[in-house]
Amino acid sequence: MTWIQFVAIVLAALSMAVHFGTWLTERPIRLTQSGTLFTEVHQGRDAVAARVMPIMGNAAILFIAFSLFLVWTDTSRLLVGLTALVLYIANMVVTLRFNVPLNKDVQSWQHDAPPAEWARVRDRWQRFHTLRTMLIVPGFILYVASVTLF
Repeated sequence: MTWIQFVAIVLAALSMAVHFGTWLTERPIRLTQSGTLFTEVHQGRDAVAARVMPIMGNAAILFIAFSLFLVWTDTSRLLVGLTALVLYIANMVVTLRFNVPLNKDVQSWQHDAPPAEWARVRDRWQRFHTLRTMLIVPGFILYVASVTLF
């Protein structure tokens, strides 16, 4: 394993862990009937994620892409790695197209007086978060497999 592959695995793991951890641990927030609770938690999480995830997610994509040049002549590794890269890019597209605009909406809310449609926004955000989690988890597994199993 090269240092580029190592860095790619670390960045890919961290990016995947943020999505998977949020998906796994925030079930009570997904089920809450409290717009105030939802808004406070979402705004707090997003305040951190909005600063960290663009850097980490883009760096993961770049390092995965760079690492594919190292296996250019190994068809099996290349195909599995390319599939992983496509899944990471698809995750980023879903994030930028759907989750980020919803995050920006929620950031503008007053936590003690969320809008009447807060539950609809919560559910929409969650659907797209589930989708991107279902993209990034197999992407991570495939990338690690492309580096370690072939």
